[in-house]
Amino acid sequence: MRLMPTTLLALCCLLADGARAATPLSADEALHVLNRMGYGPRPGEIGALRASGLASHLDSQLDPATPGLTGAAARRVHALSLARADARPGEADALARQERLLRAIASGRQLEEVLLAFWLAQLPPASPASLAAIAEQARPHLFGPYRDLRAALPGLSAGVSPRSLCRSLAVFFVSERPPASLVKRMEAAWRRSGGEQRAVLRSLFTSADFLAPDYRGGKRKDPFRLLVSALRAGGLEVANAAPLADAQVALEAGEPRAWERTAFALAQGGLPLAAEAPSRARQSSAAPPLRATPGAPSQPGALASPVSAVHEAPTPSAVAMAAATPTPPLQAARLRAALGMDPGAGAAPETAVDVLLDDAFRYR
Repeated sequence: MRLMPTTLLALCCLLADGARAATPLSADEALHVLNRMGYGPRPGEIGALRASGLASHLDSQLDPATPGLTGAAARRVHALSLARADARPGEADALARQERLLRAIASGRQLEEVLLAFWLAQLPPASPASLAAIAEQARPHLFGPYRDLRAALPGLSAGVSPRSLCRSLAVFFVSERPPASLVKRMEAAWRRSGGEQRAVLRSLFTSADFLAPDYRGGKRKDPFRLLVSALRAGGLEVANAAPLADAQVALEAGEPRAWERTAFALAQGGLPLAAEAPSRARQSSAAPPLRATPGAPSQPGALASPVSAVHEAPTPSAVAMAAATPTPPLQAARLRAALGMDPGAGAAPETAVDVLLDDAFRYR
């Protein structure tokens, strides 16, 4: 059997990709992967990625069966989502910010979170609550056919070519000026797969360009990523994301020295993140006496069916107790280890604040 030149070239590329994905990663490469395919490393993740390899990590991130949110984090995000649906517009936006922060900090499906941010950024400006509702529609389609993803993203410009979309993805994940060969490679994967996003992303992340030294550390973190990556590197479990949502607003507004203030607060444990804030309204399934139910029949002693009764807002003392629960301060040594910084380097940042303010952290 005689192979056509284009077929032979495709086979050679696939073989090269497989060899590259199987090559052990350096610490710098592992940090780069976690910074670009997610919101940065948690303690121990650089070592875990080096042990498993890029191919295994990519497979897990492209697999919808990979656990996302679990345990307390899943419960908190679910509660915020329910509260957002019934909240007033201003409060719904605050709850949506908290929900997004918790997902980005805690989810095991990091690529899903950053990819969702990419696609939402392609839409016309909208409120955080509106974007959260759109995100729920789009999330199941992020790795499937583009036609399904586009149907879940109202407002996405029609008629955009696969090449243009591939270039936008390459800009987001690789460089502001991605190599034309990478864009061409991604476009070929798009056309071969009929727009299957999983195939397009695999072609990007297995390319030599993705790991190229020239593209490491060249993207400045936006306020959201800066905040989330600090929490992840510090290994903190966030029970109350409200202070982080406030910090995000200040950072995005460009307030002077906003990141310096936030870095000091995080380093010193000054933000009340450790205890869940009391909800504004709690639901009860206790059934009141039927006589207390409007329009109820008058049989003596009869009880109503269980209903939801909204209780009063929490007392100021309950709010104060939650705020007073101490948050562990960030440890410089743990941050440096999580970020793969050489502990023996003479110029290594000495304190947690130094780590967070260092350009090595502020860029990815």
